[in-house]
Formats: sequence, structure tokens, C-alpha cells
Amino acid sequence: MRIHTFSRFEEPAEIGPIEYCANCGGDIYENDSVTRSTDGDMVHDDCWRDYAKRYISESGVINSKGEIE
Repeated sequence: MRIHTFSRFEEPAEIGPIEYCANCGGDIYENDSVTRSTDGDMVHDDCWRDYAKRYISESGVINSKGEIE
């Protein structure tokens, strides 16, 4: 006996996040644009600058004495 179903018309199962952003904590889904740190942290491309700023002690222009102004 053959059972007729409409399973080929069912909505695909929703896939949850693959990873979480190390900066904002938001969900990272398949096909999102991301950056991976050398420590293996995954960060949204929109978040990477804020993420990197946590590891920078100074930034600016260096002078001839090697000091950042």
C-alpha cells in the first residue's frame, strides 16, 4: 500500500546558529560574513573593529622616538 504525503512541500527545518560572535554575543549563521581571530574567536565582520580595540593599548602616529602621538 502506498501512502501519499505532501512531505516534499514541507518547510525545511530551521537551522540554528553555527557559532556566536565573540564581540557582541549574537548568533552567527551559515553564509554570514565573519572573521576568525588567531585565538579562534569568530566575530561578525561588522564587529571586528570593536573586538580588536579591546586588545589595542594605543593607536596614532609614531614619531622618530618611537612614541605614539
